[in-house]
Amino acid sequence: MALKKVFIFWCSPEGGSGRGQRLCDALEAQAVHSYIERILGIPLPTPLRYAAQTVHTLYHLFRIRPQQVFVQVPPVFAPLMVALYCKLWGARYANDMHTSFIDPRWQRFHWLHRPLCRNATVNLAHNEANQELLQDWRARNVTLLKSPAVTRKEICDDSADITPWEKALQARKRNVLMVNRFAVDDAYLQVIDTAKRMPDTTFFLTGNPKKLQEPLPELPDNVILTDLLPRPVFLKLMDACDVVLTLTLRDDTLLWSIRECLALSKPFVASHWRVVQLEFDGYGLFTNHDPEDLAAKIQDAHQRTSEFVAKMAQYIEQDKLRWKNCIEQVKTYMDAPPSAPTTPRA
Repeated sequence: MALKKVFIFWCSPEGGSGRGQRLCDALEAQAVHSYIERILGIPLPTPLRYAAQTVHTLYHLFRIRPQQVFVQVPPVFAPLMVALYCKLWGARYANDMHTSFIDPRWQRFHWLHRPLCRNATVNLAHNEANQELLQDWRARNVTLLKSPAVTRKEICDDSADITPWEKALQARKRNVLMVNRFAVDDAYLQVIDTAKRMPDTTFFLTGNPKKLQEPLPELPDNVILTDLLPRPVFLKLMDACDVVLTLTLRDDTLLWSIRECLALSKPFVASHWRVVQLEFDGYGLFTNHDPEDLAAKIQDAHQRTSEFVAKMAQYIEQDKLRWKNCIEQVKTYMDAPPSAPTTPRA
């Protein structure tokens, strides 16, 4: 009988970057998405939504009865339910610790994160900063598992329709796409100020501005808000632009969109955080988000397109091998006999 594995996500199947589903597929696990925003058409406040998702998660765990459970963190309540199931059923679990678990809203739950990480069989860290924190917590089998590289063939749908922006794409000297959600860590205000300094460049800002509590400042003519785009359309528009901005005001964060830039052979300007430069130095440029610096980096990245693109295919090939080896390491930890030693707790 095949070993039953599930991967618990407290997000919609369309949510996130796609890393989780790729990890789920690589581990040969069944995805269980617990994301309940409404009941009988009535929107649920967050506490009730989490309560509903708790019931949904436990129902599927006891229905499937997996021997191994992987869970995306945060929110912390998802691994709490997984740990409860594993304690009762004698199963093993692994935490996939997303960078956002160090956000202030989740730091107040670190007292609960720590024992859950110490009792897990494996703890997956997204970058070096996350890895260091988990090791400080004495978490078990901390494994650095950065997101996998992808190829153009894997992510790009050439039939996607970007005709609404064709005229704008022809209007100016260069086109820049900002990967944006209008979230608190997005540098959209800095990019709008940068656009005012670059009238020869069209800036496409993705994301739904209606979620903002404060109105946007007056936009210059060369800034276009695309709204929230279906992923195929988003990637086709990225492919049509000359430079991509993949920025976050949150330290120690590796954004998935950089890997999409590599797949599409697009020069990028990313945030200057340590973990970003450790992984992608030499493949793009980095900014401190100051509009003057952003403008200079955009122009430089555009001029150096050939230099950066020449290195990207080799990176993707090497990174796919790295990902495969890391997945095998995770499987080794999860499949080891109970008496087998684990890595020392740092």
